[in-house]
Formats: sequence, C-alpha cells, structure tokens
Amino acid sequence: MEIEFSGSYSRDVYSSAIRWIYRPSNRSLLLRFLTFVVFTALYVATIVNAFQKGGASPFELTRIFRHLITFFIFAYIVVQPYIGSWRKTSELWNDPLTRRKLTGRVSTIGVIIDPMKDWMPWDRFDKVNRTPEAITLLTSSKMFVLLQRDFFKSEQDWKRVQDIVNSRVQEVIE
Repeated sequence: MEIEFSGSYSRDVYSSAIRWIYRPSNRSLLLRFLTFVVFTALYVATIVNAFQKGGASPFELTRIFRHLITFFIFAYIVVQPYIGSWRKTSELWNDPLTRRKLTGRVSTIGVIIDPMKDWMPWDRFDKVNRTPEAITLLTSSKMFVLLQRDFFKSEQDWKRVQDIVNSRVQEVIE
C-alpha cells in the first residue's frame, strides 16, 4: 500500500519543524537557564556590594564592567539555540529547492521523495514530531522528512500515514 503526496511547504509549518529539530534537550535548557540565573544573582550582588560601600572605586567599576561582559556572554549562550534555529530556518527557506513542489510516496517500506531514487526505510528515523498540521521525521544525522497534512489528497490518507508512522518509527529516548 503506497500513499502518494504532493505539495509545497508552508513557511509556518516548515519553520516550526526546523525549530523542533534544533531545539536542545530539556536538560540542556534547564542547565543553561539555571546557570544564567545564578550568574545574574551574583552579578546583582556584586553591583549592590560595590555601591553599598559609599561609592564605587575605579577598580570596582572595572570589575563590574568585566562581569557585564561575562553576563552578555552567558545571555548569548542561553539564547544561542534559538538564534541558530532562526538562522537555519531562514537559510533553508531562502533556498528555492525548499519551496518547490514535492511529490513522493509513503508506504510500509518507508518514505520516498521523487527526485530521490531510494526509499528511506522507517528504521533510519530516530525521532518523530507529530503536530496537527505535520509529521516531522528525523534521522540521527539530522536529515529530516516533513510530511504536511495538506500534501495528502484526503483525510483518510493522512490518517493512514499517521498510523504507519505510529507503528513503524521506534523513537530513540534521549
């Protein structure tokens, strides 16, 4: 049983798929955030301590400025995954090949996008992201297949694709 699909990516769906791919793990986000909060508290304590002594000396002001630079570095580390995903999304979206009309097939063997001549078997996919509008399949090498709901001719085809993905893709737990 093969289910054919055809269509062009929607920018919103494509962008959300790329953000999901480049999103760091929850543990990484938590560690980044906690480190930033701890450093912010230390920075505020340093400023308060410097100005409580009746004025800041040039040495104290230099120290505060150095900590401010470090503060900005930590802020960049916290937001870097979001900046990276935004840059990658705009870079990929500006490529004309991304916006072209895609055709392909989904079957119990795997997924094929017609310019490719080989099937991508289901066992190559490590992660899947299901949204109401799309299914994003990701391999360990960050190669992905995005199947949008409106690529399929009928709602029944979309349901069958969802069932195939649910039964064939074994997600790897991080």
